[in-house]
Amino acid sequence: MRFFWTDRSTQFPQTLDPERRRRLIYSAIDKGGFQWLVVVVASVGFFTDAYVLFSSNVVLPMLSYVYWNANTSKSNETAVNSVTLAGCIIGQVLFGVLADIYGRRKMYGVELIIIGGATLGLAMSSTGADESMNVVGWLVFWRFIAGIGVGADYPLSAVITSEFAPRRHRPRMLATVFFMQPIGQLVATIVSIIAVSAIDRSDFESDRAAIDCVWRWVIGVGAIPAAVALLFRLTIPESPRYRLDVQNDAVQAHRDTEDYFGATSDSSAPLMQAVDVSPRTGPLHPPGADVLEPLNLADDGDATALQQLTRDVRRYFWLEGNWRYLLGTAGTWFLLDFAFYGLGMGNPSTVATILNVNPTSSSNSTTPAWNVEDNPNKSIYALLRTIATNSLIVVTIGSMLGGAGLIYAINHLNRRRLQIWGFFGLAALFIVIGATFPTVKAENFHGVITTLFIICQILFNFGPNGLTFIIPAELFPTRYRCTCHGISAAAGKLGSVLVQVFVSYVKFGEGSESLQRSRRLGYVLLVFSAFMIAGAFLTIWAVPETQDRRTNENLSLEELAEGRRRLKRAPAPSTEDGPASEREQEREQDLEQEWEQGQEREQGQEREWEQGQERVREPEMTSAR
Repeated sequence: MRFFWTDRSTQFPQTLDPERRRRLIYSAIDKGGFQWLVVVVASVGFFTDAYVLFSSNVVLPMLSYVYWNANTSKSNETAVNSVTLAGCIIGQVLFGVLADIYGRRKMYGVELIIIGGATLGLAMSSTGADESMNVVGWLVFWRFIAGIGVGADYPLSAVITSEFAPRRHRPRMLATVFFMQPIGQLVATIVSIIAVSAIDRSDFESDRAAIDCVWRWVIGVGAIPAAVALLFRLTIPESPRYRLDVQNDAVQAHRDTEDYFGATSDSSAPLMQAVDVSPRTGPLHPPGADVLEPLNLADDGDATALQQLTRDVRRYFWLEGNWRYLLGTAGTWFLLDFAFYGLGMGNPSTVATILNVNPTSSSNSTTPAWNVEDNPNKSIYALLRTIATNSLIVVTIGSMLGGAGLIYAINHLNRRRLQIWGFFGLAALFIVIGATFPTVKAENFHGVITTLFIICQILFNFGPNGLTFIIPAELFPTRYRCTCHGISAAAGKLGSVLVQVFVSYVKFGEGSESLQRSRRLGYVLLVFSAFMIAGAFLTIWAVPETQDRRTNENLSLEELAEGRRRLKRAPAPSTEDGPASEREQEREQDLEQEWEQGQEREQGQEREWEQGQERVREPEMTSAR
């Protein structure tokens, strides 16, 4: 593997048949090894996303102490978190669409510039001289901009990793990139502990001034990995699959593949010798499939390309029924993130409740309203270290273990079944914890609850949290892959926005503050369990296999791009005991019938369109005569 800008081919063969060239390129990619450069480039960016996103867990308590100490409402914290996630939604959809139109490489790096600029702007936010400005307004503005950059990186990092990955390494490469989420969360927590411990209080007039400096350091550090990732991304060429399937430039894709994967360029023989085109893969573009010409939306007169795109979208998603797959990936991500972000973002009081720490109010003016310690006179520095340490114990340890476990096991397990049972496992844990939480807390069995919550975080990252990121990057055709991944990720962030409001404002019953917290968290977990059960059933109904059901081998991106048409052509699964069950055969017949009906509808619509075009041209021809 070489850096992209070196050793460009000058004696490149130009005479290969286009379909032959496609097969050579795809097979050369699949014969490659684990693409560490791609993983590192994508991982550094995704680490930055996680650091920026989850640093709010430790920064918001500092901001509360400095700027709205006397405010007992969570409205400011909820506003900052919600606009960040809303920015993510916009970035995920917008950059997903743009990456499918203009290319992955043109967009890859723009999001990091946005993140870096917004991070620096956020670190310099203030109230101005004599409080001439509203600091909450600046925080909300810059977090929204940062959210756009964070959201943009989701589809770009996932899809670029997927499209450069050899078939056998693709799941593990994607899992490694996603592992940067708990890593970023861990580093943000550690940086906050170091910054709080290292601050020299004698250099400041008050504790508020010292903490005002600390949160700026924690936020500002996030610009460093963004700058590093931006430099790394100069080494990545355009995806060969995008060159082939969208730009239809097989020659340039062949050159890029040879340069990147290290094949010599004296002739096409080395690349041909390196491949073994599997007969199971079949045609790279099945009969009837359209290869879209490059679509330039800047050209207002390119009505033909827009019409072609409209017909292709209608055919692929509606007539062929692949809308169900998009609903499956987006819906499961929405249901997952409703629970994940409900427990994992902006949650010092939730973590304190899990650890059986009863918050108390105090008349001491230096004690913030979000105090999570029994001791009201504990210093703000010790209190912030406690918040960070609690997050490490309850959230980060489990996330790290789950993410590492997924990297190790993902090539040996069926991903669809793992997501299903992950949802069911989380539902069971939430039911157990939620139903027993008030009693267990009253009996001071907080060690049991803490252990169960750590197991929840393990299941999150070993199962649905990682897989909802991975599966959309595999499932859709190249021409829609970034868009569909962006839509799926945006649906997840929509769930995370809604849960911020739900967790902050929904109340269950009356009583003492401690009783309300225990009862409220128990009911919230029961609500989360319902979302997990729904996620499991939605996966069963709408998320297809991305592996061969007989051998557990990863399907190629070209096979998966066929969508529901692949199910029609795929041989019925068999076992040692005999042929497929009657239920499977009926399902195959139903899919075949549905496919034929869709083809008939499409042909009828095409004939109607052609007849309409002829009617439009007849007056023109008559007047010309």
